[in-house]
Amino acid sequence: MLLSSCIVSIFYLNKIKTFSEYTAATYLECMELSHQLEVSTTNEESLLSKYLLSNTDSPVYIFALRQNHNELKQIINDINEHAFDNNLKENITSLKKHETELDKLLSELLDSNVSDKSRYQSVLSHYSFIRNASVEISNYSSNRYETARLNTIKLVDSSLVISSILSFLFLMILAFCFAFILKISTTLELKTIRDPLTGILNRRALDEKLRTLTLYNEHSKIPFSLIMIDIDHFKNTNDTYGHQTGDKVLIDMAALLDSFIRPGDFVARYGGEEIALLLVDTGLDEAFMIAERLRNSVENHQFTTAENTPLNVTASFGVAEFSRQTDLIKEADTALYKAKSNGRNRVCISGLF
Repeated sequence: MLLSSCIVSIFYLNKIKTFSEYTAATYLECMELSHQLEVSTTNEESLLSKYLLSNTDSPVYIFALRQNHNELKQIINDINEHAFDNNLKENITSLKKHETELDKLLSELLDSNVSDKSRYQSVLSHYSFIRNASVEISNYSSNRYETARLNTIKLVDSSLVISSILSFLFLMILAFCFAFILKISTTLELKTIRDPLTGILNRRALDEKLRTLTLYNEHSKIPFSLIMIDIDHFKNTNDTYGHQTGDKVLIDMAALLDSFIRPGDFVARYGGEEIALLLVDTGLDEAFMIAERLRNSVENHQFTTAENTPLNVTASFGVAEFSRQTDLIKEADTALYKAKSNGRNRVCISGLF
């Protein structure tokens, strides 16, 4: 709503600014024309004085007077074309009236004999009025021009302020859209790499981490190990207490394991009740000790059913270290199978029987 209001305001402000600029230009033109009128009137009066003082009907003076008077009439017409407010129009109406009388008297004066040049005083009064009127028009136009100019500046400032607000709003909208898109993309990304039930990484993410570590190992030779964890008798738990309890056990188990991992390690749900723990920069012996600590923590952790009654839960662990001659997941699975076959709730290492 605010954005649309700003856009509409800028639109109308630009319209008003354009009109204000046109108004200022018109008054400026009236100022210049009124100055020309004042100069033309003074020149014509001077020519008439010289003509009368010459005491002769010189065609040179008569031609110059008629030509100057035509220019004077044209200037008045030009001012009339630019006048668009009532004050100017009233002045122009009076100007045209006096110019018409002046034109008549001047023609009679120039066409009469020298002895009839007593009309000179009447002509002078019209010149005086036209000159004063041109000064009034000039002053009035000057004031109106300054007002229009200042209004234009204010409108420009207002437009800049609103444009700044619009720019700010636009940037805010862009930032909001970017944040929204980032949130959506992050959410989608999390959905592709996270297990929806437990919130830990899924098998797809685990496979990607394994590929990355495998490539890294080619250059660094830094060891890494995998622990496969299977919740003991998980099917019996589901059958006895229901799937809600089974889900709760999986969630609590994932949270427990996730709380034990070190920075750089990864915990992922491999499938069903199997959880994988990927240990970076960790050899087989150290991985075994970590697995044993985790087994002990699981055994002593207070799990509960969906109804919050205590539930004893244990897990079996299979440990394997990465080697280019073997399949790491297969080796860890084999060790896990051995742990389950040997009575569960224990840690077995790949290759040791």
